[in-house]
Amino acid sequence: MKLLKSEEYHEDMGSRIFISFERDESGKTQGSPPDVWCCSGYLEDDFDGEEWTHFIDDNLNSMFSDADPIGYPRMKSNDK
Repeated sequence: MKLLKSEEYHEDMGSRIFISFERDESGKTQGSPPDVWCCSGYLEDDFDGEEWTHFIDDNLNSMFSDADPIGYPRMKSNDK
């Protein structure tokens, strides 16, 4: 996976996870976890490039299909 700047995104890339880092008044990145947003298509429509500055350049399907489900925590059953 690569983290790229949002201006490198092209709608032919399909769905991607965009990232917004929390910054202080001077623009310095803070230590809190970033906000994430999954979107695709033309970013000109309601997209704030100053907030969503980066995206993960990887196919979302492979992120999940290549994951190791054996290492996942067991799901809690609602049946009691």
